[in-house]
Amino acid sequence: SPGPLEGSWRSSGSVAPVTFSPGQVEAMGVMEAAEYSVVGNEVTMTLMTGPDKGSTRQYVVKSPEMMLSKGQTYRRM
Repeated sequence: SPGPLEGSWRSSGSVAPVTFSPGQVEAMGVMEAAEYSVVGNEVTMTLMTGPDKGSTRQYVVKSPEMMLSKGQTYRRM
């Protein structure tokens, strides 16, 4: 489970949302299998399919409505 990350988010400057759900992530209309590791408000997502298979991404949920990743701010939709 993506824990506190679950749901749809949009980064500043992005038109397309990112949706995190158990076992998958959807971005720009492309759905990929994903595994999540949750420790408190930090979530590590590992992509299990697609061209970036095996890559990980870190997210820090700062509040129920805001998270950070790679210097970008995301807001819950």
